[in-house]
Order: sequence, then C-alpha cells, then structure tokens
Amino acid sequence: MAVKKSELYSSLWASCDSLRGGMDSSQYKNYILTLLFVKYVSDKYKIDDTETIIAAAQAELDEMIENADEDSVINDVLKDSGNLDKAALKKALKDEALEDDDRKVLQSLSDLVVKIDEDSKTLKDLRAALGKKTRDQYRKLSDDQCFELLLNRKWYRTIISGIYALYTAVCHRIADRVTELSDRYGQTLPTLETNVAELESKVKSHLERMGFVW
Repeated sequence: MAVKKSELYSSLWASCDSLRGGMDSSQYKNYILTLLFVKYVSDKYKIDDTETIIAAAQAELDEMIENADEDSVINDVLKDSGNLDKAALKKALKDEALEDDDRKVLQSLSDLVVKIDEDSKTLKDLRAALGKKTRDQYRKLSDDQCFELLLNRKWYRTIISGIYALYTAVCHRIADRVTELSDRYGQTLPTLETNVAELESKVKSHLERMGFVW
C-alpha cells in the first residue's frame, strides 16, 4: 500500500520531535541547520564529483583528437575548426564498410561523447535540484540562522581563506627573493676582489709574454 505524502510528513515530524526530547525548539533548530548544511555539502560533493568525471572524459576526448595521425579515421569526423562533428561520427559508425580498427577508434570517441553528454545532463539536474533546495530553505531560516550562515560560515571563512592565501603568496615571494639574492651574492665582496686580482694578474702575465708592455 502506497504511503500518502501527508502521512510521511507526519511520521518525519514525529521522529524529529522524538529526537528533540526536552530541548527547546529555538535550540533544536540549530542542530537541524547543521544537518541541512551537511546535506548541502553532500549534494555539492555530487556536483563536484560529476564535474571531475566530465572533465576527465573531455580531456581524454581532446587527447585522442589532438594525437590523431594524419591518416587516422578521426580526421574524417572533425569540423574545419578541429572540433568533433557528432553527426559525422554517427554517420561514420553506420558505414558497414568501415574497417574494424577504425570502428573501434570511432566507437571510443562515441562512448566518450555519450558519457560527457549524459553526465552534463545529470550535472544540470543536480545543480537545479540543489538550487531549488537552497531557495526553498532560505524562506524558512530565522534571522539568527541567516547571521550564522552569512557571517560565520561564509564571510569569516572567506576572510580567513584570503588571509591564508595572501600569507602563502608573501612567503613564496620572500623565499624566491632570498634564493635570488643567495645566488646573486653567494660570494662576499672580499672574495670577489681576490678573484678579480688573481684574474687580473693572469691576464697581465699573458700579455707580457705576448710582448705587450705598459
């Protein structure tokens, strides 16, 4: 028997109320906010993971096209711009006279294209679903919860990340400068003067043996 949506909501509400126990609702909502944030992170992870998969498939596709030999069948399914012509690829795969090796190459291209297209659609749906959940939840947030999200979890984190990035960049610049100065001034001035005097003496000696007098 199918469960009605109203019954499901009532059951969930009763479960939450049971978990709350004697805790005041104004405090319990902070725990719910944390759970919602964890759910958001989980959904965001799915989006990031899907983006990584798409990027990897696209990189593999681009590599196959870029590394194709001049006589490769891949060149037959490319546009003048060098991009893959999906229509030409489908048409080529339907050619019964296509050799087995060429068919395997084109099928690999087709599989990557299908994977990119399907995952791109999944990514679009995930983003839309996450955006809707976020917008729906915003209307339910109290002023204190909005303050917590915007100030503590966004602005402070952004400020700290910015400070850390600046600190890292400055440290790298200082380290590069120290290395540069160390390479440039690895020898002290007295050592350089001694070396110059020795070289000058050798040059004079060579010139004298060559008959130059001054």
